[in-house]
Order: sequence, then structure tokens, then C-alpha cells
Amino acid sequence: MKQILTLLLAIIPLLSWAKHDTEINGIAYNLNEKTREAEVTHGYYDYVGDVVIPSSIKCEGITYTVTSIADKAFIYSESLSSVTIPKSVTHIGEYAFEDCTMLTSITIPNSVTSIGIGSFHGCRNLISVRISNSLTSISDGLFAGCSKLSSITIPNSVTSIGFGSFSGCESLISIFIPKSVVSINIAIFAGCSSLSSIIVDPRNPIYDSREGCNAIIETSTGKLIAGCNYTKLPNSITSIGDMAFSFCKELSSLDIPDGVTSIGAEAFQGCKNLTHITIPNSVSTIGPQAFQGCNSLLSIDIPSKVTTIRYYTFDRCTSLTSVIIPNTVIKIEEHAFDSCCSMESVTIGNKVQTIELCAFIDCTRLKAVYITDLSAWCSINYCRDLIKNRIVTGDETGNPLYYAHHLYLNGEEIKALVIPDDVSSIGDFTFYGGSGFTSLVIPKNVTNIGQRAFYGCSGLTAIEMPDSGISIGPYAFHGAAIKKINNKFLKQGLICVASLALLLLIGRLLFLKTRPKKNLSKSRRQ
Repeated sequence: MKQILTLLLAIIPLLSWAKHDTEINGIAYNLNEKTREAEVTHGYYDYVGDVVIPSSIKCEGITYTVTSIADKAFIYSESLSSVTIPKSVTHIGEYAFEDCTMLTSITIPNSVTSIGIGSFHGCRNLISVRISNSLTSISDGLFAGCSKLSSITIPNSVTSIGFGSFSGCESLISIFIPKSVVSINIAIFAGCSSLSSIIVDPRNPIYDSREGCNAIIETSTGKLIAGCNYTKLPNSITSIGDMAFSFCKELSSLDIPDGVTSIGAEAFQGCKNLTHITIPNSVSTIGPQAFQGCNSLLSIDIPSKVTTIRYYTFDRCTSLTSVIIPNTVIKIEEHAFDSCCSMESVTIGNKVQTIELCAFIDCTRLKAVYITDLSAWCSINYCRDLIKNRIVTGDETGNPLYYAHHLYLNGEEIKALVIPDDVSSIGDFTFYGGSGFTSLVIPKNVTNIGQRAFYGCSGLTAIEMPDSGISIGPYAFHGAAIKKINNKFLKQGLICVASLALLLLIGRLLFLKTRPKKNLSKSRRQ
């Protein structure tokens, strides 16, 4: 019974998808008796071979004009080789031909005025398309993933080009943007690895491709909307838009001109062969994921006007060996340097106040963290996981010291760690993993030590600190091999100490060698 129920639950969605009014010569239709119009839809089976859609059909003595192709009408018809669309059709629905992987060519008649999003998405063998001269919009993802489409002509009727409309068209060589286009969304050429020519009609009132730059630039603002592997950046641009060069896999080097003030989100995402990029000091904002997956990028100079390193900005930049966070940066967001597995050193500017979760996760080759202000380092906030309301540990903390183990102040490694007198609180995770420390001095001004502040400081053997008045977080000294407190030796080092307060108590009452052994024996005899 349970197996039958499971089968029915699997079939019901398919029956709903395949619901239609009639089927004639292998083509399924929905009928509108009031308007006498028919819509081609998906039948019980995928379409195969060559399909010729008639301009009209007759059902029960009534003639219906075929005016549209429904959403997902031919979706996943992997054996469909060609479709003939009649001039009576005015609309093609969303994802109508998605993943029709054997479809090689299609002609969209001039009667078609609208095509839904992703209609030809994933038609990877589609070589040629003739677009209707009546079409006003190239919708989001319309030809995304058509990896063999080498050329396409955008008619003068088109006024807008949607998000990712040609993304993943790996064989597309050139594109001409007519004067009629007044709206262009982002990522239209993402992953177009063969694109070498982008030309905008000089008469276009909104966009231009000035100086033969092989890019689309918003004329009024100077913002570069879309580029390619062969783009040459004009000195007159002011910003680089979101996903402008996303997945330009053959882009190897780029010098951004002085005067550019911002780099958009995912602007260079997936540019896997990008080894060198020059970012001028005029840039004040770099969007999230801007260089994500640039795994050949050897170095990066973060401009001095940048105040925030956004999430995943340098995620999987696996060839980066070092990075300097300038003194203007206040915040490093989550996963900013995730999986930069070749990074050996990082310099943290003295204005950094927050480092979010996993900012340096999987930077496993880190050997050194460089700072110039120890007081500033003590005040950095390493965010907890507020979403899951849990305390994070280990590499999740965002503290690069977890991997590096060694902290350098003004170029010299800190072994004898002396907390500055102006520090009143040592935050959570501040020295987490700092196994290079051998001794610690905490001044009387310190009233709080956060959780896991010195967790994993396995080389730490001696501490000097006030006897009282300090609030200690959980596991503050977990893993420290402490042998001496305030110049008093312990019989054995204490490992996995959860609380300094407990450590002090134990030190005073149990393990301190307060009197010579011979005096203890004499006392017992008496």
C-alpha cells in the first residue's frame, strides 16, 4: 500500500503538467472556446523529431487559431530536432524550449511580440536563431547556456535586454547592440568565453562602446555595464558594474584606470585565468564576490579608500600568497578570503573593528599575521553565529591567527605578549590559536577576557595578571600549557583550563609550592 501511495504521489505532478484539452497529430493544445484560440502545450510525452505547428486546428467542428506556445511546452524534449512556428503565434511562454538539447536552429516569425524568460535556456546545440522583428524585449536568460550559438542579430524592435540573456553562450563571437535598446540588465555576456567584439550603434542614446573598447558603457554615468576578454578600458569610465566581466575565462590582465570609484558585485567572478589586475586608489567600494573564483590571481592591492571587504570578495583566490588590509578598512565580512589556500601572510590594518564568520576559513597555509597596533587588535569583534544562535569555534571564528599561529607587531614576532595598558577588555577569540606566545602579561586595567580568547595557545607557559577583578569567558585558556602564574610555579602544567578564575583558585589552594618540602615533613612530625 505504501509503495502504491508513493507511486501516485510521483505521478500526480506529471499528470498536472501534462493536462491539456486535446491532442492532434502528436501536438497537445489548450483551447479557449470564447476566443477560438489554441495554445501549444506539453502532452503526456516529450516531443521528438521535427515538429511543425499548424496555424490553426479543428476540434469538434470548431476552428481554433494557434496563437501561443505555453510555458514549458517543449521543456526537456531532448530528442526534438526542429520546430516550425507559424505566423499566427504571437507569444512564446517561459522555459518553452528549455533543455531541448538536440534543437539546432529555430526561426521565430515576425508575428511573435513576446517571449518568456529562459525559453531557450540550455539548448546547447542551438547554432542559429532568427529573432522576430516585432520582439520588444529579450527576456532574462532567454538564450542562457546555448553554448554553440555563434551569432545572433538583435532586431531594431528590441528596447530591453534582460538579466543573463546570453550568459554561457561560449561560442558567441560578436554582438551588435542597436540604437533601439535603452535598457540592459547585468550579466548579459557572463561566460561568453569566445566573445571578442561588442559594438553599440553610435546612434544609441543610452549606451556606447567608445574608443572601440569592446564593451557596453552607460553614456551618462560612464559605468561599464558589460565587457569581454578583449575589452580595453577607456580612461573615461567611472565604475565597473555588477557581473561586468563575470566568467570571462580568458581575461588574463587588466589595468583599471584612475577615476573609477567602484567595482560591482561579482564583477570578475570566475575569471579563472586572471593573474594581474591593477585597482587604482580612486576605488572606494568593491562589491561582494567581485573576485570570487579568480584562482590564478597572484596578488591584489586593496585601495586605501576601501572601508569594507565584502562577503566572498576573494573567495577561492587560490594563488594569492599574501594580502594587506589597509588602515581604512573597518570590517571584513564573512568568507571574504575563504579557501585562499596559498596565502601565507595577512596584514590587518589598525582600523579593523569587525571580522565576520569564516572570513579566513581554509586559509590553511597561513604562517603569519602582521599588525601595527596591538591595542586595536585586542578590540576586534569576531562575530558569533547569530543566525543559528550558537558559539563558533576553530576556523569559523574568522581570526586568521587560528591558522597562522604567529602574530607579528611592526615586523617582529610576539613571543612575550604584553597587553597594552590602554586595553580594558580582550575580546572573544582575540588570540585564538596563537601557539607562538610563550608568556603573557595582563595589566590591571583589563576587566574582561572573552571566551576562547587564548584558546589553543599551546606555547603559553607563564602568565602575570591581577589577582582579582577580571571577568573570564568560557575556555579562555583552553589548551595553554601554563606552568607559572605571577612568578609562582605549578607542580605541572595545566591543560584545557576553561576559566582563568578557576586557574587562579587552583593555583592558590592546591599546586603552588609555597613552602619547601622539608618544612612540610617537619610539620607532620610535630
